[in-house]
Amino acid sequence: MLMTLVAFTGCGETIAVPETTIFTADDMEDALKEFVKACPDRTSQTRAAVPDGEDGEKIAADWIQTKLESFMPEGGVTRQSFDQTTTYGDAFSSQNIIATVRGEVGSNRPRVVIGTHYDNTYSTVAVSGNSRYVYFEGTKAEGAMDNATGVATLIELAKYLSSDEARAKMAVDIDFVFYGMGEIDFAGSGRYITDLTANGRQSLLLAVNVDRLGGDRIMTYFDEAPTSHGEFILGTAREAGFGGYVAEPSVSQADYATRMLDDLPYTPPYLLSDAGRFYGNFAVCAMTSAADTGFFIGDRETSDSDNISGTSLDTVAGLERVNRDYAKQMAVAAETLALSVTKDGFAEALTESKAAGRGYVWATLPLVGFITVAVLALGALVPIVIIVRKCERKYREMPDPRKNIKVAVFGMDYEKPDENEVFVDIKSVDPFPDFGDDDKDKGDAGDDNGKSGGENGDKDK
Repeated sequence: MLMTLVAFTGCGETIAVPETTIFTADDMEDALKEFVKACPDRTSQTRAAVPDGEDGEKIAADWIQTKLESFMPEGGVTRQSFDQTTTYGDAFSSQNIIATVRGEVGSNRPRVVIGTHYDNTYSTVAVSGNSRYVYFEGTKAEGAMDNATGVATLIELAKYLSSDEARAKMAVDIDFVFYGMGEIDFAGSGRYITDLTANGRQSLLLAVNVDRLGGDRIMTYFDEAPTSHGEFILGTAREAGFGGYVAEPSVSQADYATRMLDDLPYTPPYLLSDAGRFYGNFAVCAMTSAADTGFFIGDRETSDSDNISGTSLDTVAGLERVNRDYAKQMAVAAETLALSVTKDGFAEALTESKAAGRGYVWATLPLVGFITVAVLALGALVPIVIIVRKCERKYREMPDPRKNIKVAVFGMDYEKPDENEVFVDIKSVDPFPDFGDDDKDKGDAGDDNGKSGGENGDKDK
């Protein structure tokens, strides 16, 4: 299946945000507003109104790192700097900020990455050397939904899970990764995977991505096929009273926004964000509120308002207008993940998902794409050959239209054509070219009878 199916929501139904016990909406709102106020322009490679020639994304990375270091143990926060060259040849400098929390239950604990991109599209980023092309047009909005909500949620989640109380329950280690250049090539998540050691890849069993909260409800996606970790997380949400609000949508709508993955147009569209970098090699969980995603045709960030994500309306004020309970939703997202990673059986569910393998990962392999194209080409060639052969038999070579066309009624033995004449010998034309030999024999017999009739007619005369 090269085209996946996804859910259709946003039909006017509003679901009340459930109550949380670990996180509060006030804390989430304060964290969001603090971040967007300090770092409104987080666009990669922007230097306007930024001191010392540093870009806005780097200023945001510095802010996130300082914030994490205020509550993480010493050495728990690292910066992963990298350079990224785009398909247009532009070289970008960026960085991921990584906060590592180690659990205390068991040994050789599996690793979980919980990530979100922190950059936005405040300023226009043009392709170098060609002013007509841009990576994106600047919105001049601080990107409250896309994706300051994700950043604030992860900061509060990391603060809670780094506590001794939470770590005492965890049988996994967690990397909280704040991705740079998420708006351009998903470069940060790609670099995080690339720089993993062999042991790191072996221990990484789940990648969670939190992106664009603040819509009607929280959509969670795991794979095309059922997964143990997906059932575990959704079960945890139901036990917490979040069932119906944190849910995996039913399959009912065709995807029209498929992203290319490994040169083949296949990947669940809800993984178009940074989680798509992990899909196929690791278990995944994507959490979003269906905000501004092309695959939700007709879906909006709430039932009665237009999307703001990716527009000039993507501000805190705009987010409050779309969904006054956005901060409660952020608290629900954080609590769902916090309860899951600290619950007995979580590590075992990840191990089962790894053993089961990905749902339809075979369809993302480049070889499958080449085979598919070859089969389709062969399938198209066969009917073309048949049609051409049919036409060759039915429509013989046409005479030159510049010459006079005459009919040789009694055969060419009775005609003397010159260079400007073309005769059609009707005696030599098979009137039934598509029939078998038996029909042809009957036609020959008919010709003989015609000759006899003609001869008899002459005799009668």
